[in-house]
Amino acid sequence: MPSCFMIMPYGRKATQADLKLGPAEIDFNALWDRGYVPVIKELDYKPVRADQDTGALIVGQMLKRLYFADLVLADMTIPNGNVYCEVGIRHAAPKTGCVLLAADWSKRLFDVVQMRTVRYPRPEGNISDDTAAGLRPKIEDGIVALRDGLSPMHQSIPG
Repeated sequence: MPSCFMIMPYGRKATQADLKLGPAEIDFNALWDRGYVPVIKELDYKPVRADQDTGALIVGQMLKRLYFADLVLADMTIPNGNVYCEVGIRHAAPKTGCVLLAADWSKRLFDVVQMRTVRYPRPEGNISDDTAAGLRPKIEDGIVALRDGLSPMHQSIPG
């Protein structure tokens, strides 16, 4: 079964969002469990996150997953340094197979604003059944549409 490595924050994190547009904090573990995992499985990939690895060299395992995973998904909803760093590594490695995702209200940092991103509805910090049901089709359609696109690195510097 092909693997899908997920790059995202873990646990509950502040969003820095305008409270008229988005929640003050997000439970990213609930988003993983109820939003991303069902979609990844539906697309016939094995879902994997770095915090699930049990080996001693976490960075080494993460780098291997970033390079060798058949698909990498990255949740860019909040400006998380680890997420941005890992996306850069993936973009410099394989030509394809990296899809950026973000809540529809989020403001991404300058360098990724111009990159195609799957936007999904995320009206609340927790993830209710209605929210999960609403975001899964958007995520799935977006992944299918963008998973074979060239990374910005390989698109800008052919060969």
